[in-house]
Amino acid sequence: MDVTRLRVYVLNNIALSDLLAIYTNVTFTVQVQGSFNKFEGLPWMMPAGGGAHITGGNQVGTAPVGSSVYHSTGNSNPDIRCSLELPDIIQLGANEAFSTIMQNWTPFTTSANTTNPPGTGVTLVIAFQGDRFLPFGG
Repeated sequence: MDVTRLRVYVLNNIALSDLLAIYTNVTFTVQVQGSFNKFEGLPWMMPAGGGAHITGGNQVGTAPVGSSVYHSTGNSNPDIRCSLELPDIIQLGANEAFSTIMQNWTPFTTSANTTNPPGTGVTLVIAFQGDRFLPFGG
């Protein structure tokens, strides 16, 4: 496979503070065969829509003490057109090992599920996009 584009999709139930911590403190590295880095960058460089997107709700009536309006936070939708074009093609052969490594440079703790709005943890999807190649004459 000739990988030409890369994207990171953050599940939209992440707390805004957690998304911003990932955007500013974490780098992603793509390695092929564990030998050398093919790409390294911050997640806001690999958009699934770019930036932080927040969809708010409306409070109907009086909320119980300590509650908050439901909202959705993420980095948009996993549209295939919203991705980072790589400066160089990454070639992945059949059965070739690759890895994506997340490195946080400044320690942070994700929001607890007791905060308001509650923290839900972090779910990330890293997607490679490109062209599958086949050998000639085969």
